[in-house]
Amino acid sequence: MMLKSKIDNMEQYTRRNSVRILENMMLKSKIDNMEQYTRRNSVRIFGIPEKNDENIQAIVLNLCKDKLNVDLTAPSIDRVHRIYINIRNKNVV
Repeated sequence: MMLKSKIDNMEQYTRRNSVRILENMMLKSKIDNMEQYTRRNSVRIFGIPEKNDENIQAIVLNLCKDKLNVDLTAPSIDRVHRIYINIRNKNVV
């Protein structure tokens, strides 16, 4: 009787775990879709030198106008920011 009860409990936990695994997969998919949606209008621009007291929004607006012939206005940009990446010297052990 004791073994039967333990087996039943284990089967119940296995079913619950299977349901949670499926829920987890669905939630991961939803998160991925939401992240993709929020990036739908995002643009990354590389190679703009950094300057002290820079106005990065003005730099992007000028770049679009002067180099890409795209006339953007400040209200058409939600946000502009630099992304810093930690680059390690590959020669250092």
